[in-house]
Amino acid sequence: MLRFVFLISFALISQVKANVSVFELKSDFSKHHCEMVAIKTDLPDIFETIDGYTGGTEAASEKAVSNYRKYFMSLSSRARISSQEARDARLEILRISKAKKLKWAEDWHKNDTNALFFTASIAAPVAIEVIFQKDRFNKDELNIIIDYLEFLNSQMRKVRLIKNNWETDNKSFDYAVFSYALGIISNKKKHKDRAINLFKQGIKELRKDGSIIVDSQRVGSALHYSNKAVSALVTIAELATLDDINLYKYSYKGFSSSSPKKNLNLAIGFLLNSAEDETLIHKYAIEGEKKGSTGFQRYSATNQDKRWLENGLVSWGYYYIRRFPESELSKKLVKLSTFINSGRKGYGEITGANPRCFITGNP
Repeated sequence: MLRFVFLISFALISQVKANVSVFELKSDFSKHHCEMVAIKTDLPDIFETIDGYTGGTEAASEKAVSNYRKYFMSLSSRARISSQEARDARLEILRISKAKKLKWAEDWHKNDTNALFFTASIAAPVAIEVIFQKDRFNKDELNIIIDYLEFLNSQMRKVRLIKNNWETDNKSFDYAVFSYALGIISNKKKHKDRAINLFKQGIKELRKDGSIIVDSQRVGSALHYSNKAVSALVTIAELATLDDINLYKYSYKGFSSSSPKKNLNLAIGFLLNSAEDETLIHKYAIEGEKKGSTGFQRYSATNQDKRWLENGLVSWGYYYIRRFPESELSKKLVKLSTFINSGRKGYGEITGANPRCFITGNP
């Protein structure tokens, strides 16, 4: 019964504002859903990564970024319901911008994709907060912030995965979220185009069943990383609606809904079907293991990590359900995830601070 009440509530709000981007909502956010608290920390001045994949264990700089990300996202969430917290968020963004936090150590190339992930994981939420408050920064302040975000962008653009246009995965989509947000803030079309191209490349590279080639091969983390990829793809689509671009309907070979169904829905469908019956992804995870791919400790190709269904990493679902409350995919997501079913709030990482909070506002 709960899931039907939840979907009905989304159906009611979608009639009013589903055609408006989440990132255009300005007022009347829910205090209950936006109130979040985390310990105040700081970004490291220098980001140092380690050589090789650690199976989910974070090095010192990586842990510092994760802790700061949680702090900043809690601040960004509270900024929707408090003018003082909104001011604090602006001051915090200016502080880290002036300090040029998160400069990569000289040996960043020994694990460049890790440097990309951790940088994008905080750069994207910061950029999304700037979008929410863009009109509240003066011209000089905005220039300082843009200069800093361009600095982070220049670092991420050096990574082989982005520079050489390799097969897309969750990290390249994370970068695309940041790139589109930077394009909105800086009014530079090249950043938006880069993000859209990565989105379209990702859709093109889907297998016919909707699986994402690289992420579905990540052994016991195949579902986890596939969810992260979907999370970023949904966020790119939501950002693009600010420019009246409907990537939710994009299909490979064109925007027409009658085109072959290689699209975002196909990727979401495979993710949810595999969450319900994980044997669907086993063959890809086993294939990846044979090729030397890596995943989280304690999980295996035939024992997938599905913790994401019950924490903030599934929060992209709020954006999707808000737009498509009556779709079969929305109903399935509500059925599979008690996190979504119960309307819980949580840290969305690449989606921005707290999607459950963000969807409650009014234009």
